[in-house]
Amino acid sequence: MPPRPSVLRAVSSCAAIVCALISTAAADDSDKPFTLGANFNESLHHAEVFRLDAGETEWIRGFLPATEFVGGPRRLESDRRLQTFHEARESGRKIALTLKWDFKDTKTRVPAPGSEQEDACFQWALDVIEHGKPDLLLLINEIFIDTMKADMVPGPDGEIPMVRFLKRLTAHVRATAPTASDGSSPLPLSCGGFTRMETDDKRNAPATKALLPWLSANDQIDFVNFHMHGDDLEDFSDALEFMDARVPGKPFVVTEFSLIWRYKRNLEDPLGHTPEGKQFTGRYDLDPDTTTREYLNACARKQVPEKEFNDFLRSRSWYVPDFLDEAVRLMRAHRVRHAFYAYHQGKPGRHRLGRDSTPWSLNPVFIDRFAVSPDPERPAANLAFAKTWLRESRATR
Repeated sequence: MPPRPSVLRAVSSCAAIVCALISTAAADDSDKPFTLGANFNESLHHAEVFRLDAGETEWIRGFLPATEFVGGPRRLESDRRLQTFHEARESGRKIALTLKWDFKDTKTRVPAPGSEQEDACFQWALDVIEHGKPDLLLLINEIFIDTMKADMVPGPDGEIPMVRFLKRLTAHVRATAPTASDGSSPLPLSCGGFTRMETDDKRNAPATKALLPWLSANDQIDFVNFHMHGDDLEDFSDALEFMDARVPGKPFVVTEFSLIWRYKRNLEDPLGHTPEGKQFTGRYDLDPDTTTREYLNACARKQVPEKEFNDFLRSRSWYVPDFLDEAVRLMRAHRVRHAFYAYHQGKPGRHRLGRDSTPWSLNPVFIDRFAVSPDPERPAANLAFAKTWLRESRATR
């Protein structure tokens, strides 16, 4: 990959820490290939090269909703969002694309074997390879969330429709001997799409019990992919240990991960109801009874300085500054080869959290929806997460 300028020059107090971390990787992890990439989900158009340069980012990941293309208005050959990924690839990045079979959103049943609809879906998957030119193709995004309930349990023939669909899709794609974006290397395929694998409910689901043994044994599948959104790092450890035991020997891709449920349950906490919170509200002349949610909405309306927002984070009992460090350590220890983390919030001014909102905007490394950087050459950052990001980006060069 060609060298790129390091424009993420954080405040000087972080610089020494960044350099130290880059030079001291854990000895037991040094022989395990691992990449930390930027996740954009449906917002592929936010993967602009200057943003990727800010984190010296090599791998990027996004998903394409099938029903928006198969019989829908979007076209792979002219899609503006996918074009941004093409521009990133031309700048030297590697691309992971996920096929999002969003059947539940459109109340669509999984196509029957041999049907015209199945043929159209399978052809679209091949078209994604041709027009998207991925370096890694993930055959499903979130199996539990995107699939109708009726297609996640055995039918009259004993088959689980979505599991059968994925098996047939895998065979169809692999039969074409697809190559990665370099045109010569075999294209790695990943399948699974599991979520909340720390819970008994998802572990014992019929689709889980049917898919995991097949994924483990099938040599057409290079990686097994799943998400990890939890309340604490113990949830991550439980999910990883479960997957490690059920899919022995095969590497993983974690396409999303966060402590989002921890963040959500603390949205109504008043800013000043802890000693650290009182210190923060006093420093910035804020009402101590303002809730976290209200503060975030105020930041979305009018961005605050990067230092203030990082001070806000450090004043919160639910914030884990070394979360990204610890998550990476856990994933390295459990055969995760690629992990993709929230990278960018989106544009300022288009954000409002309600009382029951899920605060996804608290996850990203770059926080320019909420804050303004002191350096015009880089977006505002969650500085604790940014130092880990830089370390991992530089370690894979």
